[in-house]
Amino acid sequence: MAKKPGDRLEAAMARRRFWRAYAFDDADGFNFERAGERIDEKLKGGVRIFMPVAGPYRLRLDPSFDVALHELNLYVAAEYDDVDEEVDNEVDGAEKDTDDREDWTGYVYEMGHWDQARWHPWCLRWEEAQAVVAHMRANPSTYEPNEDFDNECTVSPDMAMLLLSRFVGHESGDTEGLEAHRAQVAAQFVRMGVFDPAQARRIAENMVVAPPDDDYTWTCSDTHGWMFGGAYSCYSNRNTDHSRFPFEHFARFRMMLGLDAKPRG
Repeated sequence: MAKKPGDRLEAAMARRRFWRAYAFDDADGFNFERAGERIDEKLKGGVRIFMPVAGPYRLRLDPSFDVALHELNLYVAAEYDDVDEEVDNEVDGAEKDTDDREDWTGYVYEMGHWDQARWHPWCLRWEEAQAVVAHMRANPSTYEPNEDFDNECTVSPDMAMLLLSRFVGHESGDTEGLEAHRAQVAAQFVRMGVFDPAQARRIAENMVVAPPDDDYTWTCSDTHGWMFGGAYSCYSNRNTDHSRFPFEHFARFRMMLGLDAKPRG
């Protein structure tokens, strides 16, 4: 019997090369690009990892290990006759995603991605990642992958937190927060038995990183909610210098997570 995509992903995540490739770790001559190609073969061409929340919203991570590109999206599912076209068309680059299904459709909004050339990954606050994971713990059956499609899966809450940590933005100079979150990620790797403490620490430092510029901060707008950026804003989509981030949808998403939609500063 062929393995389901979730089974293939679970087996891959139990090996250290998965996390080294995901973190772009090249220590000790490790070739994470070549490792990524092997992981992609094991995953049979990739997976879409859903992290569900009640209602129409889900985070969807699209890891492409074969090209070292990992994209985090906000996925908005809706009936064909219930899609809010005005809201869904507010963002440049929103993609309609039917997956050849007859009974529903949705929109996919890129929030951020990691690659080796023009990366702009930082799109989440730590408490947002925590809220998604808390919802997954409290509602384990919110979303069941569709077995008609061979690349859909979900992950455990612990794995979701590790995967999402790569996309959390830390303010320049926030050494305390950065170190605390790295420690949490490293501790989870040790609990998994994938890395020893020293190795876990190194991978956590690769995954939870601050922007290279020294002026990145979180600011709050009554119109857009939390935004992340600096003078050179291209390390994050979550600011008004770009038209890709789905601010209105994300405000609704935050509300479903039990967070203020657009908190005041």
